[in-house]
Amino acid sequence: MPRQETPAAEPIGPNLPAVSPQEILDDQAKLEAQRLALADLDERYGLTGPYDRDALLRSATNLIVESGIRILMLGRVFLLLKAHEADGEWLAALDQLNVSPRFAQRCMLTARKLEGSESKKLLAAQLSSSKIMELTVLDDDQLEDLASGQIEGLTLDDIDRLSTKELRTKLRELRDERSKEVETHGEIVAAKDAKLNELDRKLRYWGKAPAREQADTILADAALASVEMMSVLKRMETAVRSTRAVFDAAGEEIPADIEQLIEGLATPLLERIHDLNALIGV
Repeated sequence: MPRQETPAAEPIGPNLPAVSPQEILDDQAKLEAQRLALADLDERYGLTGPYDRDALLRSATNLIVESGIRILMLGRVFLLLKAHEADGEWLAALDQLNVSPRFAQRCMLTARKLEGSESKKLLAAQLSSSKIMELTVLDDDQLEDLASGQIEGLTLDDIDRLSTKELRTKLRELRDERSKEVETHGEIVAAKDAKLNELDRKLRYWGKAPAREQADTILADAALASVEMMSVLKRMETAVRSTRAVFDAAGEEIPADIEQLIEGLATPLLERIHDLNALIGV
């Protein structure tokens, strides 16, 4: 009687594709990078122990109720939750807190904007939560100026007196003015570069060009330099006035080292202007 063939054994478990050692190493590297990024974020926003979703949610609930100066801390809690939770779980956490994603985003932006500088963090202790969130439209330099005293004549006392709507309007005006300054400076630099390129091209033919044409080319570049210098002098004047206003508002004398610093910044400009006056006989 012929022997029957034994059927081939069926594979046990799912039929998974083969994975190369390099792919395993790559996945491990990605996981390690994610772990380090989370560890950095945990340290930055004050998570000293293991991640605890429920504990953070309870903290967020308390902070929402207290509001006010706690908005910065609430932003940190949201940043930690969002970093550790998947998108769906993150939104579920917001639902559990009865918080809109937009509000959470504004809190997180506030935390990012005010981190890294003790002077900026102090703003959170002096203003209401709604006004703190409005300040996020300012850039880092403006926030530092405000924390030190004022920006463009706007002090913390002024902000405290303004309604949130009035503050929003005022800050939008400051932002637009800053954008125009940056745009104007960019146009000046671009125009200067174009003029320098033109000057370089014409210099190659100076041996043939009339003296008047050469002078017109040189003075056209000087005119651009004059406009740029006026912008620099205006910024220096604003810086000096703002620095003195800070100490006046605090009722303090300007320290000698600050006066020396101001003098050190201004003296080279004044000396060059003096040299120019002597050159042209003014």
